[in-house]
Amino acid sequence: MIFEEDLATAERVPARTTIEFPEINWKRIEKERPHLLISSKNFENTPNGRAKVILKNQSLFAVKNIFITAALLDEKGNALGINSSRLEEIPGEGSREVVFTWREPFDPMPANIEVFIRTNLTE
Repeated sequence: MIFEEDLATAERVPARTTIEFPEINWKRIEKERPHLLISSKNFENTPNGRAKVILKNQSLFAVKNIFITAALLDEKGNALGINSSRLEEIPGEGSREVVFTWREPFDPMPANIEVFIRTNLTE
């Protein structure tokens, strides 16, 4: 998931975008991956639209610098709203509630919530 918020488009409505990457030299990291999972997710169509997820760390060690992105999808899988958050740390075998909000309610109501988790294994 690549998410860039608040792109300045003035009065124009974006129809598409492209991303170009320079040549990348990948490196294999021999480090144990954390075991993070979403144990629950809930959406409330309040005046500012709010999604709550519970992120659990099933690893025995603390995980730092966790980036979480929530995508609200319609019945066809199209994104209605996307938001992102960062957690500094979740202790080993701990959990945290993460709340995402939007500026206004959704019409139509989202049919699904997809959550993407990213950590930096080089730290």
